Amino acid sequence: MDNHKPCSLLKAPLTPFLPTRLIQVDPVSYGTNETHHLLVDTASFPSLPSKHTSYLTLSHRWTSTTPVSATFKQNYGLRTSTGIPSSSLPPVFQTALAIARRLSIPYLWIDSLCIIQDSDSDQASEIETMGDVYRHGICNIAASGGAGGIFSTESEGEG
Repeated sequence: MDNHKPCSLLKAPLTPFLPTRLIQVDPVSYGTNETHHLLVDTASFPSLPSKHTSYLTLSHRWTSTTPVSATFKQNYGLRTSTGIPSSSLPPVFQTALAIARRLSIPYLWIDSLCIIQDSDSDQASEIETMGDVYRHGICNIAASGGAGGIFSTESEGEG
């Protein structure tokens, strides 16, 4: 195993890594109040070697509702100050947030929310780190069903 490069990489400890941004899962559960999930810049987190931050990732198929809920330059400030209302998100995102809350995982990474969609420079730098984003997340939620939600058999005819 030590002489086989792919196997030796499996033994190597992971270098601490956090994506540039994560969605902080609102801990309020199942109440009647609207929950807001804050988009946080991880550069403001304490130093990485002394703090391990757990996060989930979501792999999903972009649908007609994805761009509506995405992060852009114009809504970035609001999302980092007052948060993203759950009701404004597609069912797939809402379910992923509920899964994270249920598993007591404080953060979630969703590409369309954590990458500024109308910034070429942000997209370029974030796309370059996506392998690390998925590698360091503790679990990936794969939602390939479309607009109906993670557990739905409904599929939107977009690909």
